[in-house]
Amino acid sequence: MRVPVTHIDPEGYNLGDFIARYRALNAGSRRDKNGRSLTVPDERRAALDALGMVWEAAPPRRPPTDAEITALRALPPERGNIPAHALLALVDAGVEQKALAHALGCNASALNARLCAARKRPAADLPALARAYRQRHGHLRPPATSTDPTDRILSDWLSKQRRAYRRGELTAPQIQELQDIGVEWDLHASQWIHALDVARRYHREHGHLRPPSNTRTDGVDLSLWLLRQRTARRRGTLAPDRVAALDALGMDWEPGPGVAGVRTEQVWQRRFADARAYHAAHGHLRTPTPTLVNGRRLDAWLTLQRARRRQGRLTDQQIAQLDTLGFRW
Repeated sequence: MRVPVTHIDPEGYNLGDFIARYRALNAGSRRDKNGRSLTVPDERRAALDALGMVWEAAPPRRPPTDAEITALRALPPERGNIPAHALLALVDAGVEQKALAHALGCNASALNARLCAARKRPAADLPALARAYRQRHGHLRPPATSTDPTDRILSDWLSKQRRAYRRGELTAPQIQELQDIGVEWDLHASQWIHALDVARRYHREHGHLRPPSNTRTDGVDLSLWLLRQRTARRRGTLAPDRVAALDALGMDWEPGPGVAGVRTEQVWQRRFADARAYHAAHGHLRTPTPTLVNGRRLDAWLTLQRARRRQGRLTDQQIAQLDTLGFRW
């Protein structure tokens, strides 16, 4: 069952969003109010498996970039060749294998044989790459969207180790080796601590926690992160120790909207009026694609509200307004 994330069925149900939600649960990236990973109930997993559920969607294949090839050639050689697990990480990240062989000027069959062998043996080179990264940066959180192809290769490998750890697929010696390197198994918790450190530095420099929109430091969009903390606290899902840590920085939990916020809310209310008009005419909000109301795409706006709620970017009032129309989240 390979369903595009944007797929909406003829009755208006967002099937793509449903599939994406269950893939996220399977990957362990959804949390309850206590910060524990949520999982797919056994009976639901069995029902989805019976339909041929593909739990890890494969991205479209692409050719390697010049920067990725340069990064591969810069790695310490393995028996005179580019390390096989670095090649494997790139292929697993979506690079088309034949295109990679062509870019490296090697035989496609020989490359395939090396990749198959690499899947059967421990990745000796990537732990060394991880140690070097930690020595340089003080952590092991290379961004998956980094402009440095080596960082992307390392990020993909670390993600695989965390998934294997959650599934119980690592041996005790492997777990110990990864912990010695500095791998953090609960990446969500470590990312929160990293964002808090960014907030502390901003507070030290500016004396407040009111950063402008799109204030990005060390990979953290601080204004968006603070908005999510306020939303979590309102809903009672922000742990007390996290509330206390932000209180120590003088966190303003109920800031005024500001001029930009007022303008954004006015736009949202106009779009909500479109939704209310559609509901009054049809008795539901299961909009086909596309659905235009007052010259604007209502179906796209409703899909966006689902995403914004998952991200903690809808206010409680906005959620309540959509609930009055029987909106299906």
